[in-house]
Amino acid sequence: YHKNLVKGERFSGIKDNCSGFFVMKSGRIRVFILSEDGKEITLFRLLEKEVCILSASCIFKNVHFTIYFDVEKDSSIYLIPSIVMEQLSLHNLNVKEYLLEQMSSRFSCAMWVMEQVVFGSLSKRVATFILEQTLLENSRTLSITHDAIARNIGSAREVVSRMLKYFEKEDVIGMFRGSIQVNDLEKLKTLAK
Repeated sequence: YHKNLVKGERFSGIKDNCSGFFVMKSGRIRVFILSEDGKEITLFRLLEKEVCILSASCIFKNVHFTIYFDVEKDSSIYLIPSIVMEQLSLHNLNVKEYLLEQMSSRFSCAMWVMEQVVFGSLSKRVATFILEQTLLENSRTLSITHDAIARNIGSAREVVSRMLKYFEKEDVIGMFRGSIQVNDLEKLKTLAK
């Protein structure tokens, strides 16, 4: 069935309450996990025409985790009940292969994020996040707070603020109330490497 989601809405995909697969018709949804101390860590974003299989993790054996969804832009999704996809994958090898490819791709994204959180420097994480946002928004001016950046990368707002001040001092960005202006895209790309 079809469902419209409003910017700012949050929901979770809990193993015991399997919501099914959803296909993005339009919009943008951030998919994240929560650390034990309540920090949010963004795994990936769902964009138009992408499929989220993690919302139906209950059909995958030995997959035990809760993921959360944050609607970043008004979105429209098609929800496919898990039982329907499970039956399709049992009777159609192409569907099963597609689901495995999607799971592999999302797992790869999640592992890259975990590697960045565990081993990556904060400057690299902040720079990568800002760079990704400029691409997603197709703009060098981002309407975003320090707190939102910290939530996305699983850090503390105060630590992110110090890093942003350093970026500003180096003239990589300019900071304004509730927004960031990317001044030097090449420097930002270098910091993100």
